[in-house]
Amino acid sequence: MPASSRLTLGPVYFLWEGAKWRDFYFRIVDEAPVDRVVIGETVCLKRMHFMEPYVADVVDRLTSSGKEVVLSSLASVTLDREAQLVRSLSQQDEYIVEANDLSALHLLAGKGTHDRAASQRLQRRDRTLAGRPRRK
Repeated sequence: MPASSRLTLGPVYFLWEGAKWRDFYFRIVDEAPVDRVVIGETVCLKRMHFMEPYVADVVDRLTSSGKEVVLSSLASVTLDREAQLVRSLSQQDEYIVEANDLSALHLLAGKGTHDRAASQRLQRRDRTLAGRPRRK
């Protein structure tokens, strides 16, 4: 039996005003033949306030149209408030989370089949590194 293909739309990297961001995804619902849509801020947490008021509406519209929603995490987590966002994403169980930083991967380990292989690789790496002397 041939494998079926699925088309995924990645997150928007542009800094758009919130209404423009929302309208883009509303058009995706109406016009794009994609199966899965990744949404969320991946570049900088400071940009989140532009889209935050519209996220629930976008998610509702995407899911009601039959598209799978994936929540994207930040690509680089360096601040406590960024780590808090990643923790909150990893604690929800309704949507798959795209791990763009190792801190997200660690928090998502074991939550599903999408990250099981990556989690096993990290565990092997940790066991390997544990037996090595540390550099000074």
